[in-house]
Amino acid sequence: MNQEEIEQRVAAARKLHQTRYNCAQSVALAYKDMLPVDEETLAQMMMPFGGGIARLREVCGCVSAMALVASHIEPEPRANTMLVQSLAAAFKQANGDIVCRRLLGLDGPLPNGLTKKPCTEYVACAARLLGEAIAAKNTKS
Repeated sequence: MNQEEIEQRVAAARKLHQTRYNCAQSVALAYKDMLPVDEETLAQMMMPFGGGIARLREVCGCVSAMALVASHIEPEPRANTMLVQSLAAAFKQANGDIVCRRLLGLDGPLPNGLTKKPCTEYVACAARLLGEAIAAKNTKS
């Protein structure tokens, strides 16, 4: 996966979020061709992860979607756990947290002078991080 392909997936994730789907669905659907389910099933599976798991504002749906996609790009359990940890850490570094309510500023300001962003920006970030992880994995293979 090259940078152009990554940016196409980022654009697709943004568009999905802006037009119809929640954060988790948008990230996962941008990578639907890498997952063993059809688009409708994937959208249904990811629906409850939006809004920090059923709008409970817990772990951001973007992070949950990255974990799901990662499970298919790195099926070996230990390596998969490390990949998900790495993706979550990168998301946190870029955005200040991985918890929805904190990302939305519901628990006060984000650390390190970071500010709340529209959810579409978190979707784009997650889609980009996934693409970069896939590209790095393909480079190693």
